[in-house]
Amino acid sequence: MSEQEKIRAAISRQFIESGEKERMMQLLKERLTDAGWNDKLYAYCRGTVNESVKKEILTEIKKFLSENLE
Repeated sequence: MSEQEKIRAAISRQFIESGEKERMMQLLKERLTDAGWNDKLYAYCRGTVNESVKKEILTEIKKFLSENLE
């Protein structure tokens, strides 16, 4: 395993173990519900998410990384 793969695996593990992944999934579901999505639509259109929602989730991921990679 390369050094980059080890770092990626460690970050992924911390992301999951800290509960941050679950928190962000919940945030995404809330934003989609606010935008009028329901479970059927979510399952059908999983790949088409509003750009503002993508940006918000990406910002949260970057925040998590900056706080945990110091």
